[in-house]
Amino acid sequence: MDAISRLSAIRSVITGASAAGHECVAEPPDDAAALDPEAILHRVSTGLDREKRHRTSAGATQYDEARSILFSHGAIAVRKLGAGDGAERFSNDELASLEAIIQFDGSRPALALRRGGVDEDNPFIGRWVDDVRGDTIGIRRCAGSVGRLELSSGGPLSYFGTGFAIARGAPFILTAGHVLDGIVKRVGRDGSKVNQTFELGDDVRIDFDGEVDAEGKHLLKVEAGVPFGGRIDAALLAVRPLTADEDSMHADAEMPPVMDCRMEKPIGGKPITGSLCVIGFPFRFSPPRSQPDGREVNWEWVRFHLMGGGGGR
Repeated sequence: MDAISRLSAIRSVITGASAAGHECVAEPPDDAAALDPEAILHRVSTGLDREKRHRTSAGATQYDEARSILFSHGAIAVRKLGAGDGAERFSNDELASLEAIIQFDGSRPALALRRGGVDEDNPFIGRWVDDVRGDTIGIRRCAGSVGRLELSSGGPLSYFGTGFAIARGAPFILTAGHVLDGIVKRVGRDGSKVNQTFELGDDVRIDFDGEVDAEGKHLLKVEAGVPFGGRIDAALLAVRPLTADEDSMHADAEMPPVMDCRMEKPIGGKPITGSLCVIGFPFRFSPPRSQPDGREVNWEWVRFHLMGGGGGR
């Protein structure tokens, strides 16, 4: 995406100017209020102050450094945004800082789930609080169907992506085609291909308790995958419970409830009103390289430490 498109998308999100109902059910503020730079920076600063209380001393140094980097670029960028500056006035780091800020000022937050739900007091929830509060049951129900695809030796910092249960009474998981591609490349010669089915050996699991603070795991073994083919970026995975010989601590786990994937046609062809929440594992957070000095900012490193280094839902 070029700089003009990036800036336009950022401005749309931060002002709540997307099509009605597709950002959140709250009324979007007028542009003048939404682009008050000091108000935006205050929201971000207040949220990060609250989040820091949950950090251990071991991670406090990286958190403070990441926060300092965000504000050193973000304060300038937000003020340029408020002044209506064009894309040519923004550096790459300033655009990247704005893309990070929309996660922390309540415009389009990324919120970790705990026990299947979102904390209504999350410091980054912003104007989404009514949306979350209004669909607590729906979020919890859907979250239970979503799992993290990982190596049998993997965990929250090393995984392939997201899958979710779709077939009632049948051991099938839907995922993206590029996720299956990544699995096949990683498993390599330990797997095999029969017709269009990739048999994945003993290396892949799906964890349906894949949250940041989860105390345990709800693991199933992923045995095989079939890509949809063509231009459809989707694949079907076959799973089964682990045996006691394979993993005595996680044997005989049951399939979770299935995701309701029925499509509803918009009445009159109009957009479906209401909010859209996406549950999954959007970042492949192998711990990023340390922040380089004197070069372009490693924004993955910044987000990693500000968001707690989480690989949870």
